[in-house]
Amino acid sequence: MASSRRRAEPISSNPLAETPFHFFKVILPATIEEKKLMIPEKFVRKFGDELSDVATLRVPNGQVWHVRLTKDGKKIWFHVGWHDFVKYHSICVGYFLVFKYGKNSNFDVLIFDMTACDIQYPYYCGGGLKNDENNLGSKRCRVEELDEIKTSDAIGDESEFKKAVRKVEISSSDEENERIKFDILDLVAVLKDFGITVGCKFRFISAEERERAIAAVKLFKPKNPSFMVILRSDSLRKGRVLVPTKFAKKCLSSGSKWIKLQDSSDGSEWSVLTMWYGKCCYMRNLGGLLRKKNSGLLGDICIFELIRMKEELKVSVFSASSSTG
Repeated sequence: MASSRRRAEPISSNPLAETPFHFFKVILPATIEEKKLMIPEKFVRKFGDELSDVATLRVPNGQVWHVRLTKDGKKIWFHVGWHDFVKYHSICVGYFLVFKYGKNSNFDVLIFDMTACDIQYPYYCGGGLKNDENNLGSKRCRVEELDEIKTSDAIGDESEFKKAVRKVEISSSDEENERIKFDILDLVAVLKDFGITVGCKFRFISAEERERAIAAVKLFKPKNPSFMVILRSDSLRKGRVLVPTKFAKKCLSSGSKWIKLQDSSDGSEWSVLTMWYGKCCYMRNLGGLLRKKNSGLLGDICIFELIRMKEELKVSVFSASSSTG
């Protein structure tokens, strides 16, 4: 009897079922160009038969993406919807993604940038997350999908906004009856009227950040093409910001270039480096400017205005502590 029990023990324990399977992928130029990502063949041999037509990708902030799989014999790709996932997280050539597979076509995904560190994941309130509590305090946030997000390969910042109109309702625990509803396209329309470009991550800013963004525009009133960013911990730590692709292609050099950055508050100038990683453009060497005076704090809103094509920008900083009135 004892020997039969010993033989039965390993049979009742399936290591593949209990231990998640991991694989990683390095983003290559072909990955960006083809707008799909091949799953390793070893993984396909083990789990290919149980994969459905649609895979679920979940990132650390709790947000879930549904990506359709394309199968060709023994090869499987993340395909329809994959490029939207890439664009939303600003994934570029050289990035490193780790996939943890549980079961039922569900994957947890970690994204590492060129520094080999995690990216700063956008705030997402739909999953009831506890991170980024400083942005909302005791407020609760609920996202209502008004239009289904389509997994098309639409290109451009504006088309990304138009694909999904999101209504966000914020309710404060102190003032339970107070409801603030807004359409994110209202903000985009206001910014567009002033010639300001924003990245697709602006879809998920908080109501408080939206109000401050509008206040910043009314205060600074840029007269030339501009772009707006909200400083996150990643920007402060690395001294860089991600430039919206639409603005970068139109107003900046197509290669790496040192340009002048003028501080609107006192006219002082800094040399900053614009660099492309794949299809993503970054403005680097901002550490000194972000640390000076009272600028460069988490949540500050920066408006970068074009002064001379491909040569000079002016930055105006709207402090996170400023009142929107």
